[in-house]
Amino acid sequence: MSWLPLVLRVLHIGGGVFWAGATFAFAAFVEPTAGAAGQDGARFLQRLAGGGYPPAMAAAGLTTVLAGIALLWIDSGGFQPAFMGSPLGVALSIGGACGIVAAVFGIGLSARNAMRLKAVSAAIEARKGSPSTEELAQVAAIQGRLRFGGRLTAWLLGVTVICMAIARYV
Repeated sequence: MSWLPLVLRVLHIGGGVFWAGATFAFAAFVEPTAGAAGQDGARFLQRLAGGGYPPAMAAAGLTTVLAGIALLWIDSGGFQPAFMGSPLGVALSIGGACGIVAAVFGIGLSARNAMRLKAVSAAIEARKGSPSTEELAQVAAIQGRLRFGGRLTAWLLGVTVICMAIARYV
C-alpha cells in the first residue's frame, strides 16, 4: 500500500474534523452567545476575527478540500465515469461539492468580511472614542454577513459530513 493515500486521508479527515467542528461550534454556540452579550460580545467577535481563527479555518478548509480531491482522484482511477456514477462516487461527489462551496464561502466571503470588521474595529480603537453611527452600521452589516456565511457554511459542511459518513454504505 502506498503512503500517499494514508497521508492524504489523515490530512482530509483531520482537517475536516477541525474545520467542520469549529464551524458547527461557532454557528451554533459562539456567535449566538456573543450576539446576545451585546457590545462585549461584539468586541469578542472582533478580536476573534482579527486573530488566528480565520487563517486556521482557511488552512483547514483548503487542506481538507485539496486532500479530498486528491483522494477522490486516486479512489476513482482518475475520475473514471464508472466510479463517479456509482452510488459511492455520487455520494462522495455531492459531499465534495458541498465542501468546495463551503470553502469558497468560508475562505472567500467570511475571511474578507472578517478583514473588513478588523479594519473598522481598528479605526474605532485608534480614535479611542465611541463609534460613529456610520461605523456601528458598518459593524452590524458585516456581522450580519458573517452570521449568514457561518450558518451557510455550517449547513454545507453538515451535508458534506453526512455524505462522507454514508458514502461507503449506499
